[in-house]
Amino acid sequence: MAIKKRLMVLATAIFAAALLALPAVAHADTVKITDADLEDGVYSITAAGDYQLDTDNCTGINVGKSDKVVSGKVTIDLNDKTISSNAGNSCIGVLGTIYTDVTISNGSLVQTNTSNAAVRVDSTGGSGPSVVLKGVNASSVDHQCIDAENGRITIKDGGKFTVTSDSSTASVLRSSSKGSFEVNAGTFTGSSITAGDSTCFSLYGGTYSTFPEGTYTSSYGIICDANGSFAVKTISSLKDDAEYALSYTASGTSYSYPVYFTTEEKAKDFKASHGDCCSDVQAAWLDATFEADGATPSSQIQKVFYGTPAVKDKVKDPQKDDGLFDYWKDSSGNEYKFTTNLYEATTFTAAWTDYVAQVGDKKFTSLQAAEDAIEDGSVKASEIKLLKDLTESITVSKGDFTLDFNGKTLTAKGSKAAITVAGPAKLTIKNGTISGKDTDSEGVSVTDADADVTLKGLNIQNVDTAVTASAGKVTIGKGFVGKSEKQTLNVSGSAKVTIEDGTFSSENDEFLYIEDLKEQGSITINGGEFGGMCVFNDASTALAKFKINGGIFENWENVWAVADGKTFLEREDGRFEVVDAANVKAQANWVVSTSVIYEGDKFKFTVYFRDETDARECYKKMDEEVEDGDATIKAIYHVEFVSQDKTVEVRGLEEGEAVGELPAGQEIDKYEFLGWYLNGNYSDDYKLSAETVLDHDVKAVALWKKVGTDEATSDPIEIEEADESSSNSSSSDSKSSPETGDAGLAALGFAALGSAALAIAARRRKAE
Repeated sequence: MAIKKRLMVLATAIFAAALLALPAVAHADTVKITDADLEDGVYSITAAGDYQLDTDNCTGINVGKSDKVVSGKVTIDLNDKTISSNAGNSCIGVLGTIYTDVTISNGSLVQTNTSNAAVRVDSTGGSGPSVVLKGVNASSVDHQCIDAENGRITIKDGGKFTVTSDSSTASVLRSSSKGSFEVNAGTFTGSSITAGDSTCFSLYGGTYSTFPEGTYTSSYGIICDANGSFAVKTISSLKDDAEYALSYTASGTSYSYPVYFTTEEKAKDFKASHGDCCSDVQAAWLDATFEADGATPSSQIQKVFYGTPAVKDKVKDPQKDDGLFDYWKDSSGNEYKFTTNLYEATTFTAAWTDYVAQVGDKKFTSLQAAEDAIEDGSVKASEIKLLKDLTESITVSKGDFTLDFNGKTLTAKGSKAAITVAGPAKLTIKNGTISGKDTDSEGVSVTDADADVTLKGLNIQNVDTAVTASAGKVTIGKGFVGKSEKQTLNVSGSAKVTIEDGTFSSENDEFLYIEDLKEQGSITINGGEFGGMCVFNDASTALAKFKINGGIFENWENVWAVADGKTFLEREDGRFEVVDAANVKAQANWVVSTSVIYEGDKFKFTVYFRDETDARECYKKMDEEVEDGDATIKAIYHVEFVSQDKTVEVRGLEEGEAVGELPAGQEIDKYEFLGWYLNGNYSDDYKLSAETVLDHDVKAVALWKKVGTDEATSDPIEIEEADESSSNSSSSDSKSSPETGDAGLAALGFAALGSAALAIAARRRKAE
């Protein structure tokens, strides 16, 4: 068995070696195109696959038909044969493919019909099809040789492509607006390449009998030799041959690129024939001089090939004692980039900059560089200090440090935020000013969920938005002043913002703009002074995460999202302060209660006033009418409980507060106590309960029923042995109770309002 097994292995190895020794042949699945497959000399490919031409009589191959779309890869091996057409078809037409790769190789295409091309791509797939030519020669008599009406044609390697006519309607390569070319090699004779937009062509190689207008990368160029032919080559390969050059601007575009010449005569002829598209003729090599502006080295000269940039590594940064080299600038003062091509002899001058920031003992010429040094750990310090006013916008990605403005001003550059915290940094910014030149600029922007930013002693002004927070944690403390064009503070996303103190105002009266707060976003105001209003983009979402625990506001009407247990109280200066509702009784006598319907939701809130006139004016602004002497907008209501001819108790109730526990009725011989009623007709509508909420000052009287009768009365009942000490005590409480203070005296003046008519009116208002 072992011998037999070894023989089988040996036989398999011999068979495999024999297969490797066989010449390469077409894949078993390759479709051979024979005479029998032709229809009027043309073969139509209707499915993806590999095809090989096996006849000399083919006059055309179509990939796809108008009613048949081909999707997938198609390879056409011309098998060293020639397709010649004088009929109404192209030698090869790609007609019905969608996102299909078509590869044509190894043969020749001859088009003698004046209305068709050697290769035409006009596919229903638009710009999707990709057609590759490898080892293909093609010619046409009086029409385009290779025509890309749609899709992309790539010429991979050397082939000969010829148009024998000089007609302006014929070109060796033509592209429409949806077609494009990539040319890597080949010889192109006849009319130039043409297109509605020259950027449809990407030329990386090839030799052309007429000037090829196309798109080139920075490492490629066009050279015109002594015979007038144009070759596309790498810049490095042109440096030994080019003597003269000019800049050519493609027609209909602002895109320019260099054209090189072996002789000055050819360069001048080219300029004469192409007119305004060309710059003046220059030597192919020019000088770039770098002047150090008093530093060492004093000047440096570098020979630069036309249309290429100076080499940065060959230019040493100059040095001098009183400044730090920043960059090279041109004659207009613009910074020169070593990626910028040069087209004329140029002198650059060194630009110097002062130190603007310090970290420990190390100084920096930009704030970003100082921040980067802390971020990457190259300096060991926890504070950056500004040394001068500067214009810059920086990004903070990480670190735990303080940015001390040192009384200086940072001006945002362009429309960017002066400081963007885009990473998990813990940052304190203090003691200075942030400003903006551009009205679209921002002061501080916080965008990272793990950022923790504190702002204090910071003045932000002349910006579109002072602080923008879409994520992270932001705390604003004492000494902060924000004055902006639009919003002082813009909050969205998952940002958690706490305002402990500061002053906030904006030109359009929006100190705070709240977008839809998603995830765990929240805003808490514990203090500060605010001018203007708060604007909600999504009130139902924002208000659920927006709490005002303190602060002073110019206008309470647009800032009513106070926390539970808090309310607005009018200050002596006319502004409104958020205070504990439990402390209002000792500070205010007047109140306005109202509600707002915002995006379908109803929000109730209350504002307390020290001044009656201000309260009444506010009430009128809400289209409410208040008669003189009416107590409906008092902050504290008073109820006077009268039993017999004595006032037994006076209670002060905050607006919106229930009566609470009622005083007990006295026990009187032969009379039954029936309850406390508003002075009216003693119906159930006028009977007080502990849950009754009053809307003005009232007098409640006791109702009695004589035992054994149906007679009920509130008239005084003679009590033979009345407890005078108890009555006097009650009367004293009515004048100055611990709960109401001096306000109790005012309550007695409203006792006369207890008439039946007024009681009925009060009930109606309550019902409404």
